[in-house]
Amino acid sequence: MRRHSLPIFALLAMLLPVQAWTAVVNLKITIQSQSLPEPFVIADQSVLERFNVGTGPGTNRFVPQSFIVNWERGTVGAPSTDLKVYHVEFLTSRTGKNRYRVSYVYDAAKQQGYVFLPGENDPRYAENVYLIYRHGIEGNWFLAWSEWDDVFRQLLRNQR
Repeated sequence: MRRHSLPIFALLAMLLPVQAWTAVVNLKITIQSQSLPEPFVIADQSVLERFNVGTGPGTNRFVPQSFIVNWERGTVGAPSTDLKVYHVEFLTSRTGKNRYRVSYVYDAAKQQGYVFLPGENDPRYAENVYLIYRHGIEGNWFLAWSEWDDVFRQLLRNQR
């Protein structure tokens, strides 16, 4: 049986998307909104490593609490349209299309953030799926991971 393992491995390597075999490393996270006087920029490596865009559905590193999404909770309804929308961009080490962008909304009354992964009709979709194709996931709202909400709240406090 051992002599067949190498050809099987080679076949799997050809069939799996490149994303599954290469790491996506965050170089910078930028948060922008019309309500912010200037964008928040996260370049601290210890923070960047906690919210790696290369984890979760569509990757070879599925971690329930990872990226900025609480994957275990599944999809949720859209948050209130009265809340401020923040545009979060992950600059990665990939060459070519190297940005992964999502929308983030924070509801201070509920102490809960929400993350939207752009769907097919969103201009951000093509670049996102170039890095990671999360089949059946794009175009939905998710609860944010509490660790991301904590970082975001700290950024807001530091702004004042």
